[in-house]
Amino acid sequence: MASAILFLFGATVFVLSWSYEIGQLRRMGPGYFPMLLGATLCLFALLIALQDAKERMSRKERSRTTSLSLSVLRLQWRPFCMPLLAILLIASLLESAGLVPAVVASVAAAGFAERSNSLGVIAVIAAVTAVFTSVVFVQLLGIPFRLFAL
Repeated sequence: MASAILFLFGATVFVLSWSYEIGQLRRMGPGYFPMLLGATLCLFALLIALQDAKERMSRKERSRTTSLSLSVLRLQWRPFCMPLLAILLIASLLESAGLVPAVVASVAAAGFAERSNSLGVIAVIAAVTAVFTSVVFVQLLGIPFRLFAL
């Protein structure tokens, strides 16, 4: 399912890029990068689908039963919802709370997508990411983000 969505998105980007000038490798037009990005997304989607099919075949061989188990039918909501929540958090908190709290909240939400991540690991990754984004965007690029809302 995820590979199909990724493939559709990549194919859409690929097709829409043709409405812009593509140019050549030496002199790229505005449609060149989206075309490459769409093609790359389609390639990754196909690789994911092949890997998934390979895993399903090996799973079928291991369990020679005719009934489907509930673990195959059960959807994994956490890996799907938490990255979406992370995007919503950074979009909603960036102006109101500042760059550092928005990044920390976003990284924490994305970190909870995987059950095996511990709170300590998520906290360290969030802190490092907040410092890194502050240095890159505010100090190096000069983008006027408030680090904290006062």
